[in-house]
Amino acid sequence: MRRRDFLQTTGLLTTGMFAGVDIPLHRAHGNRTSSSNEWRELFPRMEEEVFLNAAAGTPLARFSENAIDQYIDYWKYGRSKGRSDVLEDTLSSIRAEFANLINARESEIALVSNTKEGEQIVLDGLSPWSEGRHLLTNVFHFSGSLHNYEGHRRAGRDVRIIRSDGWELDTERMVEAIEDSTSLVCVTLVSNINGRIEDVKSIVEKARKHGALVFADIIQGVGIYPIDVRELGVDFASCSAYKWLYGPHGTGFFFVREELQGSRLPDRLYPGHSRLRFAPWIEQGTDEGLSFSPPSDARRYEPGHHNYMGYASTLAGLRFLKETGLETVQSFCCDLARQLRSLVDQDRFPCISPNEIDSPIIAFEKGEIDIMPALIEANIVISVSDRRFRVSPAIFNNEEDINLLARALNKA
Repeated sequence: MRRRDFLQTTGLLTTGMFAGVDIPLHRAHGNRTSSSNEWRELFPRMEEEVFLNAAAGTPLARFSENAIDQYIDYWKYGRSKGRSDVLEDTLSSIRAEFANLINARESEIALVSNTKEGEQIVLDGLSPWSEGRHLLTNVFHFSGSLHNYEGHRRAGRDVRIIRSDGWELDTERMVEAIEDSTSLVCVTLVSNINGRIEDVKSIVEKARKHGALVFADIIQGVGIYPIDVRELGVDFASCSAYKWLYGPHGTGFFFVREELQGSRLPDRLYPGHSRLRFAPWIEQGTDEGLSFSPPSDARRYEPGHHNYMGYASTLAGLRFLKETGLETVQSFCCDLARQLRSLVDQDRFPCISPNEIDSPIIAFEKGEIDIMPALIEANIVISVSDRRFRVSPAIFNNEEDINLLARALNKA
């Protein structure tokens, strides 16, 4: 059965955002090569270059493009002929689809423009460095967040950043650093540096004993690594959608544990619209002033209108992920990362990722070796910094891509 037929019979194809796009469903005992080739066809960029940099952002997929095209039709021509379906479906479904992915309640999900916006809402609401308390993080947290925290530290606020001795950090060092004066612990679940997985659950357990709250940046995990916010126990989490959720920049999600909404994390925006309940705005004034009815769930942290076209695209990505299966995506991509590690000459390019590959983000040191000419010649895109490089295969890659990269690196 084609995926389009499947969606029609189950009622999931509500907006036509998959119209004309056959999405392969991987079978555990089926032809994996056949499935990977079909997945690859959903990403036109792969016709132009060997893109192995999903941790920087996935290229536009045909199913996401279809959703954008439908929103543009609605924007251009108006609501008639069912064109508004894409907006209505997005508004009614986007929070629930994401909540299901991380085992949260829909009422615990707010829409934000990026990962750091969610983190900043937490900082603004908690002011974690006030009254003699402090914020704790480590060097594997996102560099943009670390830059923010370094600014606060230089401004005289108590921010403590645990350093590592190498490319790993013993969880015990984070756990031991949590004390009664710790107000907030901020960590990244999956490191964008080398795919390291933070033991968030152990950190949360220690934080609870000292009354501290925990925020997790989940951008490099959600969509490629199983996340259960109930099992992890985190209080807050946020992510953008442009990496492993196949959405665009300007779309993201913010999780706030229900018990903390409006209490430990106070309201700051009061979104909504007031009605003026006095003359001349109404025929008979009541002198009750302005109406006031802010959201009582996580939407209370949303500023106003959203990137609806972007969320329509993201919704298509979430549904692709649900139908393909997170475990299938993770297994497929991690196998490619393992293949690369086995092929790269590690005397020249030592691997700096954990031995157990649970994330397809894999990194290597390169020292002074200039690998760019070989990459350019082979038309390969990865992430390269001064002394290391990072590879992050995704659902649109295949073994041939990995072999091509390994050959390019080993002859550099």
